[in-house]
Amino acid sequence: MENGHVPSQINDIQTCYFWYHGCEPDNELLSVIREDQMLVVTCPESCPKLVEGFKRAGGLVLVYVSIYKAPVIAEVPDDKRKWEGGSPFRSSLESNPYWKEVDLTDHPEWILRDGQGQPRRPFEAPLYMSGWYQTTALAEGYGRAVCRGIEALVHDGRFNGIFLDNVHPTTLPSTVQRAGRRQPAEMKAHELAFYELIQKIRETGDKASRERFWIQTNGSHHEVVQKIADSMLFESFLYSWAWTEPSMDDEKAEAMLNSLAILRQRGGRPIVLPYLGFSGHDIAEDARRVRRIADRANAIFSDMFTLVRPEVVAVSARRCVETQRPEDPCYYPKAQEALNNQSAGNINAAREIYRL
Repeated sequence: MENGHVPSQINDIQTCYFWYHGCEPDNELLSVIREDQMLVVTCPESCPKLVEGFKRAGGLVLVYVSIYKAPVIAEVPDDKRKWEGGSPFRSSLESNPYWKEVDLTDHPEWILRDGQGQPRRPFEAPLYMSGWYQTTALAEGYGRAVCRGIEALVHDGRFNGIFLDNVHPTTLPSTVQRAGRRQPAEMKAHELAFYELIQKIRETGDKASRERFWIQTNGSHHEVVQKIADSMLFESFLYSWAWTEPSMDDEKAEAMLNSLAILRQRGGRPIVLPYLGFSGHDIAEDARRVRRIADRANAIFSDMFTLVRPEVVAVSARRCVETQRPEDPCYYPKAQEALNNQSAGNINAAREIYRL
């Protein structure tokens, strides 16, 4: 690991599975999962058998965390029937050492607020799961809590590392509480504190762990992130419920995957995550295209099981159609078109493309 080089084990990973669910996978999905690969899990307490299987097979298990948002745990709902997978539900938070450290219940000063002092919600979405708020590394004590949570995860034998979601500084204007009073948050200071915390996460994980503390990131491709990550995710790669046509040809897609010079020099790899089943084309052919591009660019193929069950992410499109307005920050005008184009999953294609 000299000079931050990524261990060669990253080259053994062919598929990364995202299990954003509050239960164990059923037998149909278990039949396509290859446990010696990589698993990202949001609510590990809900799927101990899945986690144990990956550990037993020598795969990597990464647990979902974030530093752009944190919960007031008591406010987060625990009704799994209403859970949509974007953030852990309450009982999972209560048993996860990371989320317990960054719990906002006794630390409202860690919440990022708007110019009127109102708490900012993730993605500025009023209907985001209740109990979650944007946070800022500028807030006194928040970064230390994050690092305590990371150290606790290192000592939790279920995990090999973390999936760090939405790695990018929150947009301003905002205010933050410092030295006992609320002050405007300057963008330069905000960004500096954010990327310093990213580096501290790497340092904390490496110092506390006897083995590699694996970090996969989603979001910014900033050079600081490339220097600490082992793999970096391209979410909604080529296909998504948010649009019904790929936005680039194969050549441009490969160029994008080959653009992470610092990550590549360290031996790290990009990861592609398509949301399959909404393009209006054959789902297996779309998946084969993504796999082909990933292989040529030495990237890792990943899936949230949308190749088998597109309905896993269709809930996001449906919510957009039913509740959001064009002026909303996360409004996607083609959501209804995506729902109209939703195709059936293909388990045989999953077996082929996951390379069982």
